Amino acid sequence: SIHVTKIRAGRTKPGLAAQHLESLRLVRAVATGELLNDIKGSCEVTFIPGALSPGRFAADPGTAGSITLMVQASLFPLVFAGGESICRLRGGTDVNFSPPLNYMCKTFLPTIRRMGANVEVECQRRGFFPKGGGNVQLQIPRFQGALQPLDIIDKGEVRRVEATLHATKPLKDADAGQVLDVVRRTLAGIATHSHAEFSLAPALNKTFKWWVDAVIETTGGSLFYATSEPSDLPRAA
Repeated sequence: SIHVTKIRAGRTKPGLAAQHLESLRLVRAVATGELLNDIKGSCEVTFIPGALSPGRFAADPGTAGSITLMVQASLFPLVFAGGESICRLRGGTDVNFSPPLNYMCKTFLPTIRRMGANVEVECQRRGFFPKGGGNVQLQIPRFQGALQPLDIIDKGEVRRVEATLHATKPLKDADAGQVLDVVRRTLAGIATHSHAEFSLAPALNKTFKWWVDAVIETTGGSLFYATSEPSDLPRAA
C-alpha cells in the first residue's frame, strides 16, 4: 500500500482538492484498488492497488480542476493496463498552475509516442476558470512490451516554431490578422522556419477567451512549449 501524508500542508487551503480526488479515484478504478480517506480537504490518503485493468473510465471534479493533471496521474497505469481504454474527462483544460491541454497534445504526448505509446486525445470543449466545462476524451490503445528510451540530452538548435492564436469565438479578419502579424514578426527572430495560424476553440456559451501558444522543435529532437494566459476577448473583437 501507499500512504501519503501532509498533502499540500503549506497551502492556504491544505489537503486534497476536487481534481486531486478525481485523479486518485481514476487511478483506483484502473488499478481495481482501494482508496482510504479520499475526502475533500484530507491531508493524508492510503492507496492499495490491485491488478491493472483496461476499460472505459470517467472523471469529473465538478469544477475547473485541471484535466491534464488527471491525465498525468493515470496515464501510465492506463498504458500498462493490458488493453484498450477510453477516458472521458471533464473540468478545466486551460487553467493557472497546471499544464495547458495544448502542452499535453503538442509536446508531452508526442514525446510519449516516440517511446511507443500511441495515446490520442480529442478535445470536444475547452474549460476555463471558474466555470470549467471542458470535455476531453483520452484513448489508450493496447500496449505490449516496454517503453523505448529517448536520448534528448543534446537539445540542439531551434529548427522550427509553430504558433497558434486561439479564440473561443470567430474573430474579425482584421483583428486576427493584426495579432498574427505580430506573432510572425516575433517568430522570424527565433527560427528560419516558422508558421502561425488561427484556431477556433469550442467552449461553453458566453465564454470569450483568447491566447497564443507556440511549440519549438529543435535539431536534437526536443520540443518546447510556451503560452500566454487565456484572457478575456476585447468587446469589439
